[in-house]
Amino acid sequence: MKKLTPFIYYVIITFLGLTGFKNNYAQPRLGDWTIPCDFGKFVITVGCNGSCITDIIYTWSNFHCAGITLVSGSIHSMRSGGWAITNNSFTIQTSVSQGTMTINGTFTPTGSSVTGTFSYNRLGTICSGNWGPVTSSIEMVGNEIPSDYELYQNYPNPFNPGTRIKFGIPEEAFVSLIIYDSIGREIQVLLNESLHPAIYSIVFNGIKLPSGIYFYKLMAGDYSSTKKMVLLK
Repeated sequence: MKKLTPFIYYVIITFLGLTGFKNNYAQPRLGDWTIPCDFGKFVITVGCNGSCITDIIYTWSNFHCAGITLVSGSIHSMRSGGWAITNNSFTIQTSVSQGTMTINGTFTPTGSSVTGTFSYNRLGTICSGNWGPVTSSIEMVGNEIPSDYELYQNYPNPFNPGTRIKFGIPEEAFVSLIIYDSIGREIQVLLNESLHPAIYSIVFNGIKLPSGIYFYKLMAGDYSSTKKMVLLK
């Protein structure tokens, strides 16, 4: 059997990089991104393993454009196959109230924040603006989908002042991750949103808290788990 030449190795590695195997870690995190803007807010949902936006919900709130005020309302737009995220950038264009909305955005290379512009063309009059950055401290770890729910021990532990908490969910679920002190008082809600099945990690920063024992509790569907961690300054 012939050995592969260096040139063939180069072609294979280049192909893997171009097809995303090399850069899966750089994809935007899956799930909903809620984005406030001039017309109210919109929610984009990142899917397709981080390579597309599957749907978008616009919520109007006292938005002035072309001589009218859109007081309130919501429009939900979906697209077969989604809107592609290419090189961490995307463009969404959908029909809205008497016009067309175009939303552009760019994720950071790690997919932990996004910023962009919007343009609303109503009967030929264009209203536009900027939005973001919207950031997220949660990251998807690899591409593995766990077979069951699991909450891992934070690392490092003891910690000062930051530590990373990792958990896995096997199905789409509304997930809450809450920090409590040693007597059960709620300190911080780290996460409270719907997530797609995957393994995630999120950073907790205790810089404003005194040394002591703290607890973190994960709730997802019928699953609930609590673990102890130690802040040592």
